[in-house]
Amino acid sequence: MASDWGIEHEPLFAKVADALRTMILDQTLPPGTRLVQEEIAEKFSVSRMPIRDALKQLALEGLIELDARKGAVVAGVTIDQFQEVYTLRALNEPVAYRLSAPHLTESEVGRLHEWVERMGQYAKQGATESFAKVNKEFHRLLRAHCPWPRMNRLIDSLWVGLPPYTPVFVADQAMHSQLEHERMTQAIGSQDWELLERIAREHIERSRDALIDHLVQGGYLSGD
Repeated sequence: MASDWGIEHEPLFAKVADALRTMILDQTLPPGTRLVQEEIAEKFSVSRMPIRDALKQLALEGLIELDARKGAVVAGVTIDQFQEVYTLRALNEPVAYRLSAPHLTESEVGRLHEWVERMGQYAKQGATESFAKVNKEFHRLLRAHCPWPRMNRLIDSLWVGLPPYTPVFVADQAMHSQLEHERMTQAIGSQDWELLERIAREHIERSRDALIDHLVQGGYLSGD
């Protein structure tokens, strides 16, 4: 189904990273746990190459620490980490959307509407992982024509890790996001770029608050 909507298949290391990320956040792998490449490779029935790449990715996200002597060790996740990522997103993404949206082609705007419709179906079905994949492509296309390369690189780095999977972890997140996606596409239709920027900022900030609240209530976050 995903290929019908132009969504790229995840490479193997990304699938391994997704699985390990979930296990870290739900504390199946608590802070201090050593991640042995051979054991992970055996568990997922893959070679060590995607395991190494997955661990490097998780280290970039701050979820694990790579030590020359101990190898990979699960790090403690803090509220500040999520505050930083989402605050930077809220400051930069809405601006990128405002700069990009006036240059979207008719075909691209049609694709955004199609994806919003598809996400609505997924939200109603509770198919949160499918929702999250389309959601990532929706946001990527929104800023496809942003002319500022440094901002684009920063936003790319902020989308690595948990943000794309917030609808998977947080109850009702998909439904709330869906309503905001609809408002964003309506703003594009009316060519109200300032409204698009404002809705996008509210969307990111609400998602941040919902995610942090969920992780705190579940006991997954340490510190403040």
